[in-house]
Amino acid sequence: MSAEITTKTRRHEGFFLFVVAISILVSPSVAQTRNPPSVDEIIARHAQSRGGYDKLKSLKSLRTMGTLSLGSRGDAKLVREIKRPNLVRTDFTLGNMTLVHAFDGKRGWGTGPDGKASELTGDDLKNAQEDTDIEGPIIDYKQKGNKVEFAGTSSVNGSSCYNLKVTYANGDVVYECVDAKTYLVVGQRVERDGKVQVEAVLGDYRAYDGIQFAGTSDVKQAQSPEPIHYKLEKVEVNPSIDDSRFRMPPSQ
Repeated sequence: MSAEITTKTRRHEGFFLFVVAISILVSPSVAQTRNPPSVDEIIARHAQSRGGYDKLKSLKSLRTMGTLSLGSRGDAKLVREIKRPNLVRTDFTLGNMTLVHAFDGKRGWGTGPDGKASELTGDDLKNAQEDTDIEGPIIDYKQKGNKVEFAGTSSVNGSSCYNLKVTYANGDVVYECVDAKTYLVVGQRVERDGKVQVEAVLGDYRAYDGIQFAGTSDVKQAQSPEPIHYKLEKVEVNPSIDDSRFRMPPSQ
């Protein structure tokens, strides 16, 4: 894998937009139910379907591991570690090269194909900051400074969904598609500056320590014609992670 392709992978692959993770949503349509639940009712039912609000808030740290199938570019391993209140590190391994994308609570940093670490800026920094949200942007959204609005209904893989428009304090927008029966998020569309960055369909939910996680994500990116498939393989709930894992290494 050439350095040029790997650099492009680091720059444009939507794996850094997972929340923890990756995530499609068809355009909002006219509501299909006469009296849909309120935004807060949808969020409360979503929290319950994932294992309960108290269970989600009991998350102090999280480690997820999975495989990204990148089409002609092969498969990559993805390991994400999150620790409250605002620490995250993502290791993306493609072939014999590992790229890191992290936020230490104050600044974001990453490593390139040459292994050297540098500070993140612009969209890369926004991605890293948003990745620190361990339970997702709609849980306790007001305390996080997010704005959530009802955006009609749609359908994903034949399932009716309630669409929630989440606006971050930094202006980024994520549309969460919540299944009207299970109240699990089955799709997401990420927008930045009015342009769609990532769309994905989520499924195959499984419980780890009583908390539901999407086992698969089929991702489409604006910058790449090839779809990406993510398969979650392992989840560690509240593992011991030293804060040093999230710190930027010394200049080389």
